[in-house]
Amino acid sequence: MAVKKLHNPIYLALILAAILLGAFPADAARVRPTKKITVEKPDFDKIARQTLDPRNEFYFPKLMKLYNRNDTSMTQEQYRNLYLGYLFQEDYDPYRTSPYNAVSDSILQIVNEQKARLTTVTDSLNKLVKANKISGHEAEKKKERISNTYKRTLRELATAVELSLKDNPFDLRQMSVLVHASQEMGNAMKAKIWEYRLENILGAIKSTGSGDSMENAFYVIYPMHEYNIIQLLGYEPVSVDFPSDGFDYISVQPDADAKRKPARPVSGFYFNVGPLTEQYDLKHPEAGDSDPNSSGSTQHKITPDADDFPAADDDFTTILSPDETPAE
Repeated sequence: MAVKKLHNPIYLALILAAILLGAFPADAARVRPTKKITVEKPDFDKIARQTLDPRNEFYFPKLMKLYNRNDTSMTQEQYRNLYLGYLFQEDYDPYRTSPYNAVSDSILQIVNEQKARLTTVTDSLNKLVKANKISGHEAEKKKERISNTYKRTLRELATAVELSLKDNPFDLRQMSVLVHASQEMGNAMKAKIWEYRLENILGAIKSTGSGDSMENAFYVIYPMHEYNIIQLLGYEPVSVDFPSDGFDYISVQPDADAKRKPARPVSGFYFNVGPLTEQYDLKHPEAGDSDPNSSGSTQHKITPDADDFPAADDDFTTILSPDETPAE
């Protein structure tokens, strides 16, 4: 029995979360595939045969090996089979999110707060130096101290995100966070590697259709990927509808912050989530129309290990801004 999205609170919550909160960090780089993309409706029977056959060039473990070693010779067809072929892998579950996501989201919030405070404190220190209230040497020492704390937190964030991506290799939001964190840490090579992976997976989604009708709908393997591709195209979601079983329609508006504006604005995009639903049903026949995250669902759980993360550092919170420092 198919899981009906309209009556599935978890599915609806995932889509609404994307609409309300966004899938990528607000200041992360907007990635656009650089290669020309050929659009072709996926043949899922063929993809299943290819990615499950050890003798085939598109055998999923072979593609994953190329992907993990950052092979830049991978073709669009290989990325399509890698992305869509994940549907047929044993550990695939469209409604499961890694428990490491909660850890990385928590650290990301701290990173954003620290960055804002770093900017404020730096500006205040510069003013104090200009007013001859502290020496330039003293100001630089304080800047270095809070900068080092910020970088340590960024490393914690990168560690959490990488653990999340080991658990779920196609979490596009976590990829975007890792690109941004790597850029902030000055690790340009790592940022480029993950940006390249992200742009090609987004390209694989874009190659499945145009989204302008149910016939030409985009195909995604996770509900949150609907938002990702919408953002890639320069839009932000407004609302979600379910025009037919196995289809989502997301109304959009142009994203005011997008660097590249759509040439011909559209009102919304269609997504075919039939294969996603079918694979969930096959793996969870006992779920029926129930909540896929209910106690009857057999989901793979991973408990984050506290030893995976650096110890907390209170240095950042103990540093006063110049405005909090008594005047001499």
